[in-house]
Amino acid sequence: MAGLTLFVGHLPPSARSEQLEEVFSQVGLVKQCFLVTEKGSKACRGFGDGPFSMLEEVPRALREITTFEGCKINITIAKKKLRNKSKGMRKNENSESPKKELKTKKAKVADKKARLIIRNLRCK
Repeated sequence: MAGLTLFVGHLPPSARSEQLEEVFSQVGLVKQCFLVTEKGSKACRGFGDGPFSMLEEVPRALREITTFEGCKINITIAKKKLRNKSKGMRKNENSESPKKELKTKKAKVADKKARLIIRNLRCK
């Protein structure tokens, strides 16, 4: 379901996912929280997410949770991450070029005549 996950920003480096789950569980039933950590250490990079089980608990969490360990945090409804089919494509590249490639491939396929291939027939 859309809108069940909250994005949490401005978390302190000492934050742990268990602590965030504890804060969110005061509002409602929470699945497993996830914090993004630095590579090679357990220090929080300052953001993560908290998925709720019930949609009704999300607006209440947005209203009531404003601080974490004495620090003001930013909570918003998480947006779905857009994924590119080609792994090599970067965000800053022009997004029109893959569309053009797809159009040309479709045009090539449409121009080809259909072929029937029959294999593995017995020869007597």
